[in-house]
Amino acid sequence: MDRRTFWGHVAFGALAFTCSATAQPSRALSRIGILRLENTKDMVGAEPRNVQVKALLDGLQALGYRYGQHFVTEPRGAGGRPERIPALAAELARLPADVIVAAGPVLPALTRATSTIPIVMGGASDPVGDGLVPSLARPGGNITGLSLQTVEVIGKRIELLKDVVPGTAPVAVLWDQPRIVDWQAAEAATRLRQWKLVSLEFRDVDDLPGVIRRATEAGAATVLVLGGKPGQVFAPSPWEAMSDMWPPYQAGDYATALAAVEAAAQEHPDSPVVFFNLACCESLLGRTDDAIEHLRTAVRDDRLRAQAARDSDLDAIRDDPRFRELVPEVD
Repeated sequence: MDRRTFWGHVAFGALAFTCSATAQPSRALSRIGILRLENTKDMVGAEPRNVQVKALLDGLQALGYRYGQHFVTEPRGAGGRPERIPALAAELARLPADVIVAAGPVLPALTRATSTIPIVMGGASDPVGDGLVPSLARPGGNITGLSLQTVEVIGKRIELLKDVVPGTAPVAVLWDQPRIVDWQAAEAATRLRQWKLVSLEFRDVDDLPGVIRRATEAGAATVLVLGGKPGQVFAPSPWEAMSDMWPPYQAGDYATALAAVEAAAQEHPDSPVVFFNLACCESLLGRTDDAIEHLRTAVRDDRLRAQAARDSDLDAIRDDPRFRELVPEVD
């Protein structure tokens, strides 16, 4: 059974339990609440742009449940603003949704908002440590789903590094903001073992030389890189796939840099950051129409829309009306 079908079983298993436990007459359509940090607009409808929500709907369809015929979704997204999560959780509880699917940092707000609506965890780093359930074997209450067991797994990875390179030297941990929960798990794991870590937080690829230098100065003997996809340990990320673009880009050879990003786009055809860098190179080369078209795809990610408002690589197309339509913040 693949992951999508698994989540279909969990979501509709929880939904069936709700209907039988409350003995309510069934509605024509069941309502599946979805709560995430991202934008609501990317989670709406039968063909959502959000890949996790799309995977859930695909799994339900594989089980014979069709959007608009058996169920509808009630997505709520915080638009990257965690402070909005409690109000959105309360809103889903008031509907009420028949079951709510959520993951990670939004789960505590949901458990405070309702103790009766089933909550399906799409992935929690440490549900016991975070107080979501009393134990994995007997979670009880109204919450079920998947534990990522992040503290245990990351602790084991650090343990393996210590086995390979014994000694008292610290372990450097490379991470960015989307992986902050993993960094916190690494801290928790090493506190238990009284090992020393060096935090190598970075925000973009330009930070990497500095953070690696910081690891060297701190005397780190090994580096733990937080990231990647399950089952794809060695699959390059979009940034890694674009690594060949940086030397020619820094030398002003934008045509060669563009060729490297185009190759990365073959590996990551759905990556907004790859499309953003395509747009930057094309802008620098005076290929306005191509740059605008690729930017249109990139700015579906609001963080890249904000980056476009200030990135000098896009200055050549900044006065184009189409750019102003895509990045209205420049007005």
